Amino acid sequence: MQSVEEDWQWILSQAEQARKSNDPFGARSWLISCKSLFPDNFQVQLFAYNFEKDCKKFRQAADVLTTMLNKFTGESQLWQLLRVSCLALLAGSNDDNAEFKEILSEFNEEERLQLLTATADNTQQVAEKCKLKLLILRNYPTTITTHGKELVNTLEEALNNPKDDRYLMEFESLLACSVVPLILKSDQILFTDDPVEDITNDIVYLPTTSLYNWLELSIRYFLLKKQSGNGAVHYKDVINTLVSVAVKANWADYDKIDKCFLPLLNGDVKGCWKHLQQLKQSDRTKEEILYSYFVLLCYTAYHYNLNVTGAFEMEDSANLALSSASNTGYVLLKSVYEVPTPIENSDDEDTYVKSKATVSEPSFYPFLTVANECWKVLADAKYRSDFRRIRKRIHFEYYFTSLRVDMLIYKGEYDEAIKRTNSHLLKTEFDDEEAPPSAIRFVLQLASCLLCTNKYKEACKNILKFVTLYAPVNHLQSSCGTDIVINFPNEGNNSPRCMKFIPYIDSNLTKFCIEHLLYCLQKGIKRRTDDTAMGHIIVLSQYDWPTYSSHFNLVADKIISNGQFTYASFFDYVINIDILEIFAHFNSMQESEDTKIRLSLLAKTSSSTRTRTVTRGLNKGAKEEFRMAMERQILKWNDCINEILQNFLTIEQDSILSCF
Repeated sequence: MQSVEEDWQWILSQAEQARKSNDPFGARSWLISCKSLFPDNFQVQLFAYNFEKDCKKFRQAADVLTTMLNKFTGESQLWQLLRVSCLALLAGSNDDNAEFKEILSEFNEEERLQLLTATADNTQQVAEKCKLKLLILRNYPTTITTHGKELVNTLEEALNNPKDDRYLMEFESLLACSVVPLILKSDQILFTDDPVEDITNDIVYLPTTSLYNWLELSIRYFLLKKQSGNGAVHYKDVINTLVSVAVKANWADYDKIDKCFLPLLNGDVKGCWKHLQQLKQSDRTKEEILYSYFVLLCYTAYHYNLNVTGAFEMEDSANLALSSASNTGYVLLKSVYEVPTPIENSDDEDTYVKSKATVSEPSFYPFLTVANECWKVLADAKYRSDFRRIRKRIHFEYYFTSLRVDMLIYKGEYDEAIKRTNSHLLKTEFDDEEAPPSAIRFVLQLASCLLCTNKYKEACKNILKFVTLYAPVNHLQSSCGTDIVINFPNEGNNSPRCMKFIPYIDSNLTKFCIEHLLYCLQKGIKRRTDDTAMGHIIVLSQYDWPTYSSHFNLVADKIISNGQFTYASFFDYVINIDILEIFAHFNSMQESEDTKIRLSLLAKTSSSTRTRTVTRGLNKGAKEEFRMAMERQILKWNDCINEILQNFLTIEQDSILSCF
């Protein structure tokens, strides 16, 4: 004897078999019989609902759904069905969505609202509940006084006290991109510093602070999505939120804010800055100035970072890094290098004249200048504390570490730049083989700033560290970019200065390192009694010969003046034909009474060599050894000088630093 459950299951199986056999009338007969026999069975009603929906009988499906809503509100399967269908409506359209839309159309407005509200109320998962409330707000704007405030509170609570970090991005997206824009467009929600509820006029009052909280959220969400590589998120959404906040908060210039930020949509940061400056400052509240300039600052910071570092920067809790191992973009450095030129009848062999360079302004330069101007406004005592709070909330330093350092270099605040770069590098944990690109950049910028403060040894130490971390070796002769030089006129009592945007390309970076090592070693010549610094200058001057031949010429003059030169590493690193010829000539002068030069260039590796100190009575063995060493070097003239210099900068680090 069959059980009752087996009876309804058997009848439904017959209905399903008839449906699959393309016998809709037979299937419907079986279904009618089952519904009559088992009117209080939820599974029978659920089968009937799906059957009618599949047959495109939307009126009948709506009737069955009404029955289930009246009789089976305790069935979780019913709310799961409605939840999935409603969320699909919110996400987009497909065949299932179209069918559910048709079923909903069979209900009147009030019934549809009740259905959506009941579905939301019976949803436990917070993100899904919020999405369903959002669906209600979009379809029934007048319910914003009922659901709007509640939805905002739910999302803010979820963000402030997350129970599952996986949904944080979803909550921020819902609040920043969907819920807040709806609320800001509503005439039924007003903002005041003393919020009350006006039940009679169906108006909800919220605190004005909510407006600024949402604006900060909008900026944070933009940066968060950009950091994750989502190009679809546009800063226009942030600007729209700012304009709406201006209207709702009744800013003095609320009707002009839109015009001020219109140039920004075309990337014209100077135009936006100009419009903001033209607004009458005396009539504006603290919030107007604070948020207007901060929105502009974030835009300029993001685009500067993207253009200069070649990637959108980020740092995690332990390390500084870039979102990609980028070797593109630029690094901003203050160059102190000047080409040495001998001046006739001068006793100062260390005289310099400034090198000539093409001056240009890159397309991304306005992002830095406007960011700096915005920062100056916001750093004023009236805004400083709020500015600091907002930066901390949206993780500004997290995203724009390089910008902060570049701004300090741009302003000539080298001591502060040294302090900041040192701080970041101390937080960074890495070994020499896996240094993140941002840390490598900071090392070079630190060296540049140390040079500006005349700390030559520390500067050289960081240049050598950069060479070790970057370690391009055979890549030093890659395609060369153009250094972009920015000149600053006299500023008060300060002398003119210039800075460079150097392409993050092997040859340009190596050029900067070689130039500034030469600059520092040239300074070291006067500080040393031996010839180590001069020997190192000779080695480095081989780079891109004859670009730095003037350095060698100064050393050569000094050797002639001193009448002697000792450098045991000469034959380890010098292969330039011109330099070898000059030293061959110096060697021939050792027996001359008038122009005698004592040379000691051979490594002292044996007792016999040690006895051959180059003196007036030079023996033939020493002369022969020098000749053979010179011939060996000449045969190496076509070796890769960049690889030789790389080895030199790696092996001789201690020797180079000993020159200071």
